[in-house]
Amino acid sequence: MTTFYWQWSRLVPARLLDAWEERIGALSGTTFSATLLPGGRSARLHLYASTERSLRGVTSRFGGTIIRRTLTTDLATGLIEFHLPIGDRLTLSSTPAGKDKAATAHLWIPAGMAFGTGQHATTALCLRRLADLIRPGSSGTLLDVGTGSGVLALAAARLGWKPDAFDNDPEAIREARRNAKRNGLSRAVRFQIASVETFVPTAPYDIVVANLFAALHEKFLPFFGNWCKPDGHLVLSGILTDQEESVRRAVLSAKLRIKRRWRSGKWICLLASPES
Repeated sequence: MTTFYWQWSRLVPARLLDAWEERIGALSGTTFSATLLPGGRSARLHLYASTERSLRGVTSRFGGTIIRRTLTTDLATGLIEFHLPIGDRLTLSSTPAGKDKAATAHLWIPAGMAFGTGQHATTALCLRRLADLIRPGSSGTLLDVGTGSGVLALAAARLGWKPDAFDNDPEAIREARRNAKRNGLSRAVRFQIASVETFVPTAPYDIVVANLFAALHEKFLPFFGNWCKPDGHLVLSGILTDQEESVRRAVLSAKLRIKRRWRSGKWICLLASPES
């Protein structure tokens, strides 16, 4: 059966790409992507939705055009593409790095994957925090909890750190390992099948990143705190705005303190650390 979907597109200056992502990247019922055009001065934004109605409000506010596409054909021909810059140090895209992308660290995550490409607002929030925390030339350790496609762990590896990652879904771990192989990082990340209750760290980590549902944060925050070094950081994402207060209470209950907060659309990301 042919599956149709709707695509909104607009051309914007590349220097405003981050601002546009913050503005529309987490709109309800849509998936965001962006492609940097040759020359690096312009970018084309895309929003994908299952119904045209989901995109009409975007067009009325921001202009752009809406077209209907065929999902089965686009997946088969590789026409669903994305290019997601994370600051000026890391780029995720649906294609392998070309010679023109050597200026930044690059991750190739094919589009259309079931376990995430990094485009979702919650993952993008985590990626930006990692790019801030992992300073150029630094070394450290990171744990990616519920890794999915492995994007966050692979980003840390690409930036020079030593990540561990786990997920309780065997297919997610298989996909994460395939992504590691695609990027030449098979030996750089230790992926394993585990749950929060069964995972055993070899040592505390400099950064623990968890992009999970709020209910899982509330349940497992004591584990995350124990896995983090006393001077380390916890990056907590996947939290809806109306869930933030309950997660904040869980953070304090786990004897952690909140250092910073970011918002992208309806999603919240918190930076926490063990109490000193």
